[in-house]
Amino acid sequence: MSADKIDKQKTFFWSHGGPTFMYKTDKDIPGASTPYNSVEKFGEQVKSEFKPKYIAVISAHWQPRYEGPESLKKIYVATPKNLDQVTDSNEKIANELIYDFYNFPKHMYEEKFENYVTKGIIDKIVSFSDDEVTIERRERGIDHGVWVPGKVAQFDQYEKKEDFIPIVQVSLLPNVPNGKGEDERLNENVKVVETFEAHIKAISPVVRKINEDGGLVILSGMSVHNLSIFKKLISENRQPEFTKKFNEFLKDAIEADKTAGDNHATLKAKILALGKEDTEEKKKLFEAHSPEIDHFLPFVIGAGSVGEGEYITELFNAEQYSLGWGLYQVGK
Repeated sequence: MSADKIDKQKTFFWSHGGPTFMYKTDKDIPGASTPYNSVEKFGEQVKSEFKPKYIAVISAHWQPRYEGPESLKKIYVATPKNLDQVTDSNEKIANELIYDFYNFPKHMYEEKFENYVTKGIIDKIVSFSDDEVTIERRERGIDHGVWVPGKVAQFDQYEKKEDFIPIVQVSLLPNVPNGKGEDERLNENVKVVETFEAHIKAISPVVRKINEDGGLVILSGMSVHNLSIFKKLISENRQPEFTKKFNEFLKDAIEADKTAGDNHATLKAKILALGKEDTEEKKKLFEAHSPEIDHFLPFVIGAGSVGEGEYITELFNAEQYSLGWGLYQVGK
């Protein structure tokens, strides 16, 4: 391979769970070790086989607030403090951790995840700005949608600093508000179709550019994520039907895309149909993702980034109460 040739990298969607996911045995969620094993195995493959220049993670836990139509054309790259003081664009700088979870045991807030990014990687992603999206730096650490599954994947386990694969986080867009309430993050206040379309239009092309630059993209959410009734289901030890049904819907949509031969028009139509007002499809979405759709948006981005002749492949899935643990490869 010539020195200036860059091998195109891959895109994946993983389900990242909560902070308890970093422990193989979760007493509150029987069988949690099964999705843990799938992400651990995936991490081994990334490190030994794919060997990307860097890993870019788009996490459900970084969604800026809506500040007018222009905010639907702007995303951010997490940037360590004092980055402008760095003169070597290849110097590895530590990302700070954001402990964005609440009312968990103290030891979880003391967990560490050694990881680095470089100024050169951040500047490269910023350079992917175009007419559809502006990409800007924002001083910020990486949230648990990045570092908790990153620990499971052992992206912090290397003998030498120079061996670490750099990790960079990229934001989502805001939701498009419907004017019914002040908090546009809540399902009842969201224009879902418009929100999905905005993410596909602005961010899906950025995913492809990162891949072409040799960066592996991880879309970090959950295939099912209903926290509204999660604790109730645990207390009742009850498995709802909607978790399995929504995972099956995603699998069926993926399979239909493979046979349609329409350059993913069928897949996108099925995803967008989930947001149509007063339909069973929207009821199905809000049952699977509540009180917010943020954990489904990374999958939507993936559906928009699949190249012609490529498809999404389900690598693993499981249902635990109102959580779906889908792991998908997006494209080849």
